[in-house]
Amino acid sequence: MPTDRPFQESSRLIARTVPGLHTRVVELIVERYPRTARILDLGCGTGALASLLARFGFTDITAVDRSAEGYAAEARFFAANLDAPFADALLEWAPHPVLYDLITAIEVIEHLENPSHFLRECRKLLAQPSGRLLITSPNVECVPGRLKFLRSGNLRHSDEHGDPTHLTPLLSSLLDRLAERNGYEVEAQFPAPLPRRFHGSRAATDLLARCIAPFLRGSLWGDCNIFILRVR
Repeated sequence: MPTDRPFQESSRLIARTVPGLHTRVVELIVERYPRTARILDLGCGTGALASLLARFGFTDITAVDRSAEGYAAEARFFAANLDAPFADALLEWAPHPVLYDLITAIEVIEHLENPSHFLRECRKLLAQPSGRLLITSPNVECVPGRLKFLRSGNLRHSDEHGDPTHLTPLLSSLLDRLAERNGYEVEAQFPAPLPRRFHGSRAATDLLARCIAPFLRGSLWGDCNIFILRVR
């Protein structure tokens, strides 16, 4: 069972996500891919996920972020602005021409100005028809998120209490449309992680959420959603 606890103790390889998200992502990857899979991690930050994948035996990992500042992993690194065209430059830079079996983008898409552009660029880099894009995004549809919107009209993680660089809240139904328009279909969706309480929620909010959840539908649990998109 993957665990990121020892890994997160490194001061240089901090996972900039809610606790447990990288663990769940690696579990899904280990279940689905051989250790020789060609993996591209977009918006890699410190290289936390790349290093964790390497610990579990994955040998062909490329990490991408806007700059190498703070990057501390051993996987090869490419600098790119994900709001700009990046696929062609990455293909030219690669040590050998290759399309990727899996692209990961952990807590990235909500920071981008144009999710459709990002999905199109990723599609250029994915092997077809086997390529998959694994993205995560804050779950604004969870029960505490619905309570927050009902009370204040603001989306969870997207107001003055959230990350000021969150630009594009992602609803599950909206991702279905974006995927179809850009040559994908949503193959699977998972909540992550599944704590006893929602990260950052007050105890009273958490209790009320669990009381009303049986009467609601949709993506109710988990601070984040994990989506796996298949190239069509």
